[in-house]
Amino acid sequence: MHALFLVISLVLSTLAVAGQNSTSAPAYCPEFGIAHVCTSYYTYQVVSGDSLAKIALYAYKDENRWKIIYEANKDLLGPNPHDPRALRAGMELFIPSR
Repeated sequence: MHALFLVISLVLSTLAVAGQNSTSAPAYCPEFGIAHVCTSYYTYQVVSGDSLAKIALYAYKDENRWKIIYEANKDLLGPNPHDPRALRAGMELFIPSR
């Protein structure tokens, strides 16, 4: 669990040092409520034992916001957000900013 936090912290720190906090890619942006070119997100590499709720807890401090991550990555995760086989270690997910 600590490794997840460290990965997210490292990514955020790296982006801050580089003077940028975003990259553009088609993703679900909660501020628009639709698929949109999201200009504020980072990527996260899934590790063994992750779930969307765990990732949301660290990314947003709220495990109930897992749907934001699911919507941004629906093309990778498939039609069923509750399928535990959808998340595989090594996958890179888009994490839209808060």
